[in-house]
Amino acid sequence: MKSNYLLYFLLLGLLCACKNEPAVSKDTETFTIPNTPESICRLWQKVLDNNEIDKALLLGSSATQAWLTENKDLIVDNGTNEATTFINMTCTETADKAICKYTLREDGDLIEDYFSLIKLEQQWLIHIEENASNDPEELIFEKMKKSLEL
Repeated sequence: MKSNYLLYFLLLGLLCACKNEPAVSKDTETFTIPNTPESICRLWQKVLDNNEIDKALLLGSSATQAWLTENKDLIVDNGTNEATTFINMTCTETADKAICKYTLREDGDLIEDYFSLIKLEQQWLIHIEENASNDPEELIFEKMKKSLEL
């Protein structure tokens, strides 16, 4: 009889431990990581808007983590903490990759861009290509080129 109770509590504990979204605990705050491309993109932008680089690191691939670490000072020192408001976002998944195209309004201008994601160990992560330039001037040039569709 006691072994049935023990088995019941063991199964109950296992069920409680199973979750679709991993939670990362830091101090008393729990940070829940969603697992759809769109929700990862929205959370990524939110934590960057709040200069929460430690949380952004949890949402990126190893290439993205390296890029974020290298560019941390530029991101944190940009002086703006205005929340990004997406007008729309459409994500397309292909196997373990996804592209989320979005439109947002910034300083009265409409900006169209995209997030690239990869799925590692069943978790969607923001992925910044390893061969992408880390030079801020080059990034500005690339954005200008994209906006002019060159």
